[in-house]
Amino acid sequence: AIWGLTNGGQATLFTTNAYGDLAPTSQIRAPQGQFVPEFGMGKVWANFPVVRQALGFATDIERGYLGDFETIRAGRYFTLFRIDLPDERRVVISGSTWYYE
Repeated sequence: AIWGLTNGGQATLFTTNAYGDLAPTSQIRAPQGQFVPEFGMGKVWANFPVVRQALGFATDIERGYLGDFETIRAGRYFTLFRIDLPDERRVVISGSTWYYE
């Protein structure tokens, strides 16, 4: 799954079913000094205009990392996700919003 997190605190989940068979980003060109997202995020970015408009072009190349991902269930319908970032900050996703913990 891929989470799209915007500066306004909105979080949108894209499952593999939503983007897995979509076209890659090879037809979109970034301005000099910026980059087109790649791989799964690139498919989401290229094929969902709302994501592309909210995020814009990448400011650096994509890098993988190993981090912790925690799912917390509280009640029947509430789920909270915590994701550790490479810079040691932690993102919390609650419903369709996100914030730094």
